[in-house]
Amino acid sequence: MTRSRIARLKISHLCLGLLFSPVIAAFAGGQIAKTLSTKPVGLRCESLVNPLGIDTPKPLLSWRLQDGSLGAKQTAYEIKVFSKSPLATNLKGDVWDSGRIESDKSIDVPYDGPTLSAEKRYYWRVQVWDKDGKPYPASDVSWWETGLMSQSNWTAQWIGYEDPEMHGIRESGAVWITNAAAKPSAPADTHHDFRLQFSLDQPVKRVVLYTTGKDTAAAWVNGKQVMTALPLTPWKQNPWGTYLREDVTSSVHAGSNLLAIGVTTYLIPREPSAPTRSPMSMCLYIVFADGSTKMLSSASKDWKAELDAPDGWWEDGLSGCFVEAGRAFQAQHG
Repeated sequence: MTRSRIARLKISHLCLGLLFSPVIAAFAGGQIAKTLSTKPVGLRCESLVNPLGIDTPKPLLSWRLQDGSLGAKQTAYEIKVFSKSPLATNLKGDVWDSGRIESDKSIDVPYDGPTLSAEKRYYWRVQVWDKDGKPYPASDVSWWETGLMSQSNWTAQWIGYEDPEMHGIRESGAVWITNAAAKPSAPADTHHDFRLQFSLDQPVKRVVLYTTGKDTAAAWVNGKQVMTALPLTPWKQNPWGTYLREDVTSSVHAGSNLLAIGVTTYLIPREPSAPTRSPMSMCLYIVFADGSTKMLSSASKDWKAELDAPDGWWEDGLSGCFVEAGRAFQAQHG
């Protein structure tokens, strides 16, 4: 055999080795896969990996078996849920332990433990058993984090700037009040007259009145009219559920003051039996010269009221006919 022929045979053997090496490697890998038990992978909660803000009371848990051996399958599983990340694979779940469940299910298995807390992170892992009843190694630890879980847990306030005046109105605790007189119906328009005597111990810088009443409201401060009643609209319904705003700084002073609010309920022919008790609500936002503030509202117990009081009732002299205002309409509107 010549040297050239020997060289050609060596090259041929080398090429054959390179050609079949992937096949040999794949076969060897397959044999290894058949002998190794691998842990579950792809743990998901509600189809998500480590999700945040889960509000589902019983989240669905999933995993994937990783075993390339012939006929490999899951025959049982056990889920453990922890309140903190576990340090040992055999640690019992302190939140929930499903125990061994004979099942091949590995997708959307529901959590079935105690009620979950809001805004808390839960850790979990799963162990499964093979077709011969032998356990695979436990999975790595995964987690999910709950959200607020229910509407009752929403306790935050809106974030953003709020004008101090608007904040004061919103936090004033103003209620709907009415006069004590009650009649089932009235033959004409009725007037519901409210008075509040109050004192200020220092000069004012700014005073703003917010008020409304069914069907319309007028106001006087220390006998001076500062707000005029609106006429009844052609469609016979005034938008009385919204405050009207009026700057009354020039009418308020340090010392004793009298605020009078008159609510007019219009007689509407198609509603002859409308009750004469008409609600009123108000806020008086006061800024003093030193920058401090004070809020007066219809929630004050010092309000006095009368039905169809005589002319001039808004002046300081006429007070004998007024009685304590009621709150029968507090829940009617607002």
